[in-house]
Amino acid sequence: MNKKNRWLKANIFLLAFFMAGLVVHSHAVWAKDKLIFATGSPYELGLIDALAKPFEAKYNCKVETVKSGSGKAIKLLRAGEVDVIMVHAKKAEEKLIADGYGVNRRSVAHNDFVIAGPKNDPAGIRGSKDAAEAYKRIARSKSLFFSRGDNSGTHKKEMAIWKKAAVQPKGKWYRTSGKFMGATLKEAGKAQGYFMTDRSTFIYLSKAVNLEILFEGDPTLVNHYHAIAVNPNKYPDRTYELAIDFIGFVTSPAGQKIIRDYGKKEFGTPLYFADAIPSAYVSEELTGKVIIFNAGSLTIPFASMEKVFEGKHPKVDILREAGGSRKCARKISDLKKPCDIMASADYTVIDSLLIPEYTDVNIRFATNRLVLCYTNKSKYAGKVSSKNWYEILTTKGVVWGHSEPNADPCGYRSLMVLQLAEKYYKIPGLYQRLRDNCPKENIRPKSVELVALLQTGNMDYAWEYRSVAIQHGLKFVELPDEINLGNYKYDDFYKQAVVKLTGKKPGTYIEKRGKSCTYGITLLKEAPNRPAAIAFLKYLLEPKGGLKIMDEMGQPPFIPCRVPSEKMKNMLPKPLQGLVEVKE
Repeated sequence: MNKKNRWLKANIFLLAFFMAGLVVHSHAVWAKDKLIFATGSPYELGLIDALAKPFEAKYNCKVETVKSGSGKAIKLLRAGEVDVIMVHAKKAEEKLIADGYGVNRRSVAHNDFVIAGPKNDPAGIRGSKDAAEAYKRIARSKSLFFSRGDNSGTHKKEMAIWKKAAVQPKGKWYRTSGKFMGATLKEAGKAQGYFMTDRSTFIYLSKAVNLEILFEGDPTLVNHYHAIAVNPNKYPDRTYELAIDFIGFVTSPAGQKIIRDYGKKEFGTPLYFADAIPSAYVSEELTGKVIIFNAGSLTIPFASMEKVFEGKHPKVDILREAGGSRKCARKISDLKKPCDIMASADYTVIDSLLIPEYTDVNIRFATNRLVLCYTNKSKYAGKVSSKNWYEILTTKGVVWGHSEPNADPCGYRSLMVLQLAEKYYKIPGLYQRLRDNCPKENIRPKSVELVALLQTGNMDYAWEYRSVAIQHGLKFVELPDEINLGNYKYDDFYKQAVVKLTGKKPGTYIEKRGKSCTYGITLLKEAPNRPAAIAFLKYLLEPKGGLKIMDEMGQPPFIPCRVPSEKMKNMLPKPLQGLVEVKE
């Protein structure tokens, strides 16, 4: 072989080797069937896996995620080491775009930041007017505070709050973890310190950390996530097309539905809220049955609410089962019947029979009082009054009744009224004389069953709630506030009345003390149709919605409705929190 041929052969070999090296290198680093994605908490909480699986199936590719806080994720995109990022650091994102490294910035989802801390709240941040005030209190008290200190979006937000509070955090009370959200939250829980976490992570780890949300609701703590693709003009060999496909998928109706639903099944609430499409276009249409167990005295107002609600949501079917409140609760606790919402004529029934096994929340939403009902057919109908009713009820031949105390609050409240009457009128033995003139057959499972007996003339008098009397057009005797259980100002007098009832378990008993009539309503943990149930509760709790109907039908509502603690308020679904206040 001559020199020229040897030179040509060598160069062809080198060229082939070089080209082969390029092909191998290109496939190894810039594989077109693999998307390199960077984000932090959404990956840590599993949302990205939930999005990646259908995307991989649709595009026949592989999504590889680099767990990174927003600061690091932005650096990775600047360096051309990833194809797409999802971050929550607005100023840094805008600079990334302005510098030409990122393109196609799209809103994807949001959650919000909260400040978690020890239950005893040593810094006293509950009730702070804003996040800066909460931070000032923590610094002033030198209470232990944890910071990620990693230039993440969370850390950037934290430092902005310290700046607004005019505080330079330093000292033994201020600890930097250098770790991700979940790990830092766990450290804070273990050491009983404060930490600003996103709500999603707190919900996800709530059972693993012994902390409470002590501050929330500052508008500046809303936390928006955006997806950004690598600029192909800067890094032409990155998988830009797949990055755009991914952004398109997570902002599509299918992707947004995954985001909206993520966490609902496990935690009862979504961990993130979808932002890409206006809610009018992505909100899931309410469908299916909503099962409500309600006190009999709520039958008519709830029927009116049902009509209005189903008019707004024609694919929802409200199924109501009326009964004594305690019986309704036992359908859930003893019979394990499926139920979305339970409404009681005595809010303490929910406390004693359903919390904490079956629900965590109890909203007090209306009041009532007891009256003695009768009709024109009743004996002594023309003579009965607030001054002589007890004399008429002890007269032989007068048929009167009440509902079963172990099944219905109106039943045990009726007995309380009789006990209080003995004390108020100062007539020893009156309670027993009244009881002796009411045979067992006059005691019915539900107070509303007595209405039919009155209207047909088979009963002369019956104890009912004032609202029931108004709704059914019955005549009634108004009693003094001191005994009608309708005025909370007399609770100290009411508590002198005591009725013994069956307890949670067979063979056990509890004592009920007199207290003003307050209705409670709850959303069950295992509600079969939670979205529609929440929507119904939202309508019920609105002053111009269900509460207006309650007022019109003789059951004065609380406006706003009430829960006993900030903790319980925070346990309510987000749409309901603004409709209640914390008040004992």
